[in-house]
Amino acid sequence: MDSKHLLALFAAALVACDGGTAPVGSTTTSTGTGGPSTPPTPAIAFLDMSTGTPVPTTKMLWANPLDIRVTGLPPSTAATVTARFTGWGATATFTSDASGTIDLATTPSEAGSYTGIDADGIVWSMTRSTSPDDPPNDPFGLRVSVEVGGSNVASAELARLAKAEDVTCADVSEAGLVGVFCSKVGAPARGAIVTFGGSEGGLDSGRSQAAYYASLGYPSLGLAYFGAPGVPATLSSVPLEYFQSAFGWVEKQPAVSPGKIAVIGGSRGGELALLLGATFPEVTAVVAQLPSGLVWPGITSTGQYGPAWTSAGQPLPFIPGTGNATKVTEPDGVVAYSDRGAFVASIAAATPAQIDAATIRVEKTRGPILMLAGNADELWPACDLAQYATTRLASSGHDVQHGDALVCYPDAGHNVTAFTVGVPTTSAMHSSVKIEGQYLALGGTPSGIAHAARDADNRVRAFLAANLE
Repeated sequence: MDSKHLLALFAAALVACDGGTAPVGSTTTSTGTGGPSTPPTPAIAFLDMSTGTPVPTTKMLWANPLDIRVTGLPPSTAATVTARFTGWGATATFTSDASGTIDLATTPSEAGSYTGIDADGIVWSMTRSTSPDDPPNDPFGLRVSVEVGGSNVASAELARLAKAEDVTCADVSEAGLVGVFCSKVGAPARGAIVTFGGSEGGLDSGRSQAAYYASLGYPSLGLAYFGAPGVPATLSSVPLEYFQSAFGWVEKQPAVSPGKIAVIGGSRGGELALLLGATFPEVTAVVAQLPSGLVWPGITSTGQYGPAWTSAGQPLPFIPGTGNATKVTEPDGVVAYSDRGAFVASIAAATPAQIDAATIRVEKTRGPILMLAGNADELWPACDLAQYATTRLASSGHDVQHGDALVCYPDAGHNVTAFTVGVPTTSAMHSSVKIEGQYLALGGTPSGIAHAARDADNRVRAFLAANLE
């Protein structure tokens, strides 16, 4: 029996049990003989929630908040919703309301990969899958299906874009830079973003972040500052003046409204973002994700500790490294190595003079600073490290003048970035690949990481709108 006939019989049974009266919220139309027609065919709608008003869509930026709705079911019907990416899948069971609707943003999941009300739940709770029903070779495309009584009654696909279709990106090699510049075609000029990765090095992080922020409407320059041809091979003695050249270059671009530059970085890039704000007046806003208010060492080509950064040709003081990584078992059972204790031990071993010399003078920053971190961070204690910056901002009155903020998420780790929004987080507690033969512990729980990432992304979008438009 096909799904349409199954639902028709189910609806007819409900009508019969009610003495011939249509169920509340159902739709009937005249057949010409006075009898009711079959109910609406079940359907799945994707709504982009990024504008504050639900917009039905079949295509959207991958990180935008999404509402998935199933309509046309009989009232009070148990239905299983399955969502899949390439290589990932999740299921959840819901009961339709009186109008025959399941809204994943407001209807609680009663069982499955997650439970409770959670608009992102069907995505973040995905686990590894080898199902033939997965979308083929598409890391962002989403496929959703609905089953009632073991039969598929609806399915739909959502194209999720790595960058907006009206965004163009071009490699940048002028002024000694190694980067990618992305902007929206035809968009009004706005303040610019200069963005970069952390200790992973290379250009991949800068490239993906520039495409993302340009998709939000902000012309963005993503940079490599080590680990790529044309820049130092390792995070060692990187001159901060390199970024000053980037600020001068980006302000000359037609898509950029001069006088407003935000820097965005995470982890060691968060440390760097705070340093750039404290050093260069061109920087008018700072987003530091998983940051440190202390400067840490770099690694030379021979594997020795040395200065990570220089300014005016002089090495910046740093906290000497000490301590060792420890084993932890993450919630998904993976044994990984936590570096958190090594950073704690390094601070404990440092003298007050060393700590003071390595503390970033964040109060010199011209504009507001937004810091985002996870309190369960196992890579380094980001919330504690960010507190060094918060203390200076508060004691100087900078926080009152500019509205600085530090947000620490209790169940998130070293993963509070835009790039853990709208993706599975069931393995985000550790690195996805082994680094030097071992997984790195990042910390947090799957739900805590997902909820923190969504909130952080909302805060960053609001921060950029307030400071670059």
